[in-house]
Amino acid sequence: MNVLANHVDHIVLVVGANSTPHQTVRRAVKSLRTEAPFHVLLNRVGSDALPPYVYDYSYTQGKVTSS
Repeated sequence: MNVLANHVDHIVLVVGANSTPHQTVRRAVKSLRTEAPFHVLLNRVGSDALPPYVYDYSYTQGKVTSS
């Protein structure tokens, strides 16, 4: 049993797009072995890879900008 899972309500797994190996993500998810909900956040996705209806934003020096 995962020690962390006993102390949290939700777990967020951050995955780097095009940099985190698929097998590493599978191993991390499998190791959670928890009943708590968990979410996978895909980070560093290029805006050109997103469908046009997805809202694109960035965070730069304390300001949020959108396109």
